[in-house]
Amino acid sequence: MISDDYGERRKKLKVNIPELASEMDLGNNPELTAYLDTETGEIISMPDNVMRAAEEGGDAVADLADWEQELLQAAESIFGDDKNRFLEIPRRESYEGYNLMVAFAETVRSKGLREKLDIALDGKGAFQRFRNVLNDHPDELARWYAYKEECMREEAVQWLIVNGIEPVQRKQ
Repeated sequence: MISDDYGERRKKLKVNIPELASEMDLGNNPELTAYLDTETGEIISMPDNVMRAAEEGGDAVADLADWEQELLQAAESIFGDDKNRFLEIPRRESYEGYNLMVAFAETVRSKGLREKLDIALDGKGAFQRFRNVLNDHPDELARWYAYKEECMREEAVQWLIVNGIEPVQRKQ
């Protein structure tokens, strides 16, 4: 355990930060919930129907596919967790992804490209239009992916810190 400037104690834990960041970015999959095991640093993606089966038992368990049966023990551990061992990993909302694109667009040096991105970000379908504009500018597209990845990693690290965990980078 380590303490920060405010006396808060944090548990050191090896966590795969890129994997955690990726899980946080998968907010568009309503059938999966991801958890961080705060004892091992493992990230567990759990189908919601397996979690329901762990809660309900009986026929719900019998109805699971073989590959889902293999996840049942982990689901039961998560469901029965009364010591806060498993933290549900939050998913990025679409407005957060949109705000990230807006912030990136503000960093673009080319006035013409910045204007195209501003237009692309206006209204419904902004995500696709944003990518379409950047597809015509490979250097900026690469910069976008690097920018997004760095922001996602920072967000993942901040989430760990808020939850009392001092992340130690796990080898990928």
